[in-house]
Amino acid sequence: MSRLWCPKAAAVVVFTSDGLTAWGSAIAIENWNQVSSQEVATLVATGLSFAGITSGGAVFAFGAQSHGGKLPPLVARQLSASSTDPARGIASTFSGAVAVWTQSGRVWAWGNRYAGGVIGGGAAQWKGYRHVRWDVSQELVDVDKVVASEGAFAALRRDGSLVTWGNCYYGGCVEAEATPKVLWVVAAPMAFAAVTVDWKVFAWGKQDAGGVVPAAINDQLAGSRPLFIASNRGAFALVTDRGAIHCWGEAKTGGNHSIAGQQQVDEKLWVAVVSTDRAFAALRRDGQVFAWGDAAWGGSVPASATNVSALVASQGAFAALTSAGEVVAWGQAIFGGDVTASIGAAALDIQRNVSSVLANAMGFSAIRADGRVVTWGNALTISG
Repeated sequence: MSRLWCPKAAAVVVFTSDGLTAWGSAIAIENWNQVSSQEVATLVATGLSFAGITSGGAVFAFGAQSHGGKLPPLVARQLSASSTDPARGIASTFSGAVAVWTQSGRVWAWGNRYAGGVIGGGAAQWKGYRHVRWDVSQELVDVDKVVASEGAFAALRRDGSLVTWGNCYYGGCVEAEATPKVLWVVAAPMAFAAVTVDWKVFAWGKQDAGGVVPAAINDQLAGSRPLFIASNRGAFALVTDRGAIHCWGEAKTGGNHSIAGQQQVDEKLWVAVVSTDRAFAALRRDGQVFAWGDAAWGGSVPASATNVSALVASQGAFAALTSAGEVVAWGQAIFGGDVTASIGAAALDIQRNVSSVLANAMGFSAIRADGRVVTWGNALTISG
């Protein structure tokens, strides 16, 4: 069975029973053939590299060295398959840094030092327009999870406290003393949001990109609990256990939208909430799709998107898989929103017998029931 890894990088990686295949930007997949497809358990991407964890707990990387595509020797030794403290999870910033946290809660980072690739070596420093924090090595203990914006990381410790580092513009410079204890944290490209132990939500980072939560949002959360939070470049969308969706951030990207909830708790009403750069789309359990935000970027659902079983997003378009095995796409054509414009007559291949559809930053890939892969969108990054 084929597995496609299509994170928001300039390349696509495919694992099959025959091995690993990659295509797209040459620098983003440099040395990809040194990785065995049988060993990969987790894979993440920066804008120009990939990194991951093997089934044995070892860490690997390939792609542009300056963007985290090569493990520093110390990290390679400490996070090898024979390590007594194996890797537990991995996160990456689009700007070129990777962070790994281990079973004991220790954190290792590498890549672009101005995007979170360094966690020690002095106080916060200026680099042109970038105010960067990396003096956090003493704070990064007992870490349970790390998430990443485009240029910074936020680590959630087991006691509910937060540690941030990286580019301040992207949310990397919040002091732990200034944040309440939290249950979980998520990242947007330029901001972070977290749910507190009393089921409130707060945010930080770029203010007009979701970095500030209006007081009305927390007032509306009374009597309900947040389930998950989605994000795009300018806004967040929070889904509650009563089916309500509350948004904040830039109005043009969907930050002024809301969907009313129900009286009763229904944690499985929404199957998925995904986003392009400037719009959101939500798939309800009954197969109906809702969209909001910039219509040109997918914020308006086509009539043909009915009885949907799966919903994914590229940087500028959405693709829905119907229960009949057909793919419907909409949004920016260059990001895969117009199938016919991208692949012409081959569009017929995704009008039936499609078993799964996935997205990377620039387009989509569909796997047919016969095992064939069909790609469309920006030819530079999705053509195999």
